[in-house]
Amino acid sequence: MGTVRQLFGMIGAGVFFILTSGCVNVMRPGSLPSQEKLRIGADHPERFEVMVQEGRTCSVPPDGRIVIDAPALAHGCTTYLFGVVKVADSSSRNIPIVRVVKNGKTRRTLSLSQLTSLPVDSDGYYVVRNP
Repeated sequence: MGTVRQLFGMIGAGVFFILTSGCVNVMRPGSLPSQEKLRIGADHPERFEVMVQEGRTCSVPPDGRIVIDAPALAHGCTTYLFGVVKVADSSSRNIPIVRVVKNGKTRRTLSLSQLTSLPVDSDGYYVVRNP
């Protein structure tokens, strides 16, 4: 009888926890303006342009290396179920803000998170291959 009472007590505590808990939203820090080094890895990189959020366009020189000015981005929000299990992550670093364009057509769209996960050359430029 004691084990059944303990089992019901644990179940009751679990139900109470679920009913009194919920989702927790955690405000993430925004990002400061930054400069990112980017290299277009293509046969003729000068045929490309790089567009950054807010309509800024950078022509790509023949060596394919450019430095872009990434704007400050707003705060994001992460949602946790019961304060433990991450169910959503809306980090501002996941918003696509960089577009690689050729002949007026977008060939690749990147967020700051995707950009910083690209391979890096010996001079510290993030390399966009086959845009």
